[in-house]
Amino acid sequence: MRNSKLRALSALGLAVVWLIVSGCGGSPPLNSDVPTTVPPVSPYYMDRDGVYQQQLEQSASQQADPADAATLRSLAGLSWATWWNNESDLDTEIKSLLTEAHAANQRALIVVYRIPDRDCGSYSASGASKDEAAYLAELSRFAAMVKTTGQPVDAVFEPDAIAHMGDSRHAECLARNPHRFDMVRKAVSILKSAPSIRVLLDAGNADWLPPTTMTPALMRSGLDLADGIAVNVSNFQWTNASVSYAQKIIDEMPDKLIMIDTSRNGLGPYRDGDANWAWCNPPDRALGPHTGSDTGHENVIYARIKLVGQSDGECARAAPPSGDTRGYKAGDFVPLYAWEIATNSKK
Repeated sequence: MRNSKLRALSALGLAVVWLIVSGCGGSPPLNSDVPTTVPPVSPYYMDRDGVYQQQLEQSASQQADPADAATLRSLAGLSWATWWNNESDLDTEIKSLLTEAHAANQRALIVVYRIPDRDCGSYSASGASKDEAAYLAELSRFAAMVKTTGQPVDAVFEPDAIAHMGDSRHAECLARNPHRFDMVRKAVSILKSAPSIRVLLDAGNADWLPPTTMTPALMRSGLDLADGIAVNVSNFQWTNASVSYAQKIIDEMPDKLIMIDTSRNGLGPYRDGDANWAWCNPPDRALGPHTGSDTGHENVIYARIKLVGQSDGECARAAPPSGDTRGYKAGDFVPLYAWEIATNSKK
């Protein structure tokens, strides 16, 4: 986290921003997926001392208004995925999570985000594995760590990667990596060598590729080996639309699990103003349904995968309520953005 940026944002005063945040803590609009009940017991281990929780606590401790601090700390009390973004994470945060989850006899939720040429060289490219050999070696180490204890893990596999591979608008990415489908299939096979890992291939979102395009890309990537798909990761599509989209993909594979990212889809996708904001730090968003399997669908689970407040990238957003997010790289923590989303989720 960039501490100088954090201090600058904190100095703006969250109370000032409160006046221009839609909702201002009132009831959510009728067209809303914002949860109206207290969170149920999470099926996943909740790491109270993880990097994200530390970011929230640091930001909360810098607020002059106790109410603003409480709003930020409310996010830390929810269930979140742990992202494996960097090589060093495996021997630090991931190893610690596996150990603690095993001791607590709970399943771990981990996002595997290490593929070479990650994000097709865009905002999230920095820090990925350098090449196929290094990537597969990392996954082998991870699978071995899990096999040692038999720790149950749900692994959300490589957000955006397979959708990029199936999207003709990103043809240059596949041209740079002509054996990418084969590499991904090998990666899935390695992860599945640990029987307690459930692998969920990222399948984009309901507003990206149609199921008729996404499904063949998933099959080439090893969907037959995997346990299911993850949809809407780091996106904002409505929950019902996401479920419907996912069901069309696995129509002939009813045993597959569907996971929907509900971190920021409580008010659905952003449809106003600058179209560049639709996926990258859009304003006026809110939490979606709580993590859990009480979804009304036997094979569907909701999970908060994207960490609220972490930037989607250095995109062009320089307006209230969250201020200028252009100086924040993908994954950087933006305190005001976290606060805004938490505030818009209040009842």
